[in-house]
Amino acid sequence: MHERPTTIAELSVAAERIGTVRPPRQRQLAGGMAHLRKQVDVPKRICAAVGCDRPHIARDLCTMHYQRARHRGALDPRPTTLDRFWAKVDKGADPDCWVWIGARGDNGYGSFYVNRDLKQQAHRFAYESFVGPIPTGLDLDHLCRNRACVNPAHLEPVTRRENARRGLWGTAMRTHCKHGHEYTPENTYYYRGARRCRECNRLDCRQRGQKR
Repeated sequence: MHERPTTIAELSVAAERIGTVRPPRQRQLAGGMAHLRKQVDVPKRICAAVGCDRPHIARDLCTMHYQRARHRGALDPRPTTLDRFWAKVDKGADPDCWVWIGARGDNGYGSFYVNRDLKQQAHRFAYESFVGPIPTGLDLDHLCRNRACVNPAHLEPVTRRENARRGLWGTAMRTHCKHGHEYTPENTYYYRGARRCRECNRLDCRQRGQKR
């Protein structure tokens, strides 16, 4: 015949054996999550309809009010692809260029999601939307030399070789680097065939040294 547990320790061991108390690891995880829940009190989004406290599902409405609004045609129409495009274009930043203020790649060209599955360069989308299809095998050259520009009037379809030639010519014609330092013989060096600014290199080395 088994003896009844009398101490707290014996009761805990007996309870763990019959599964009424969580194992130590589970108790530790549960306690940690409870502590986090106390620290971060995330407010629940509720329905925007007056007097409704049901949880938000879509368009700031609960399931019932969303279905009612959808059947009655009272929902605001979703923005079109062109609406989303124009929302990321600033025509006032430059008198001629249409500057893309949305996401940009490392190469300086704008990125635009035409839909959930199709991502396209913003200037190519602008040309195809307002001018027409880009001829097969041709690239779009920025006549304004501003890669963030999406103005179709500043884009010209050219061969890749011509596009590269124009880019090299434009770089060779610059007298200052992008930070305003003049390309003098004393302030210029070449790395892998490209012209570099010595002052910019000194500033970069100084900043890297300060971070260490």
